Amino acid sequence: MSGGGGRSDSSSSRDPSIVSKLRSIFTEGDHDGSGSINIKEMGNILAQVDIHLDDFNKKMLLKKFDRVENGKLDCEEFINMMYYVLEIKQAFELADKDNSSLVST
Repeated sequence: MSGGGGRSDSSSSRDPSIVSKLRSIFTEGDHDGSGSINIKEMGNILAQVDIHLDDFNKKMLLKKFDRVENGKLDCEEFINMMYYVLEIKQAFELADKDNSSLVST
C-alpha cells in the first residue's frame, strides 16, 4: 500500500478494489448519512478491522487526516487515513514474527 502522509492524496496509485471496499466501509460507518464520519464513527470502523485505539490516539489520527479541520473525515480523508493505518498494521504484523503482539529488537 502506498500514500502514507495525512494531507496528501495519492489515490491514483491505489488499488481500485481496495478503494471501492473502503468507500463501502465508509458509507456503512456514516450512520447519520452526513457524508462524513465523526470520531465515534471512526473508532467503530477501526474496531471492526481489529484496530483498537484509545481516545488520545483516535484524536491524533483524526487531526492528522482532517484536511479541512472540521473534526470529521470525508470519504477521501477516510481513505487516506485507512491506507496509513493499514500500512502501519501490516508493518507491525511483519515485525511480530512470533505473534506475541510485541516487537523485539
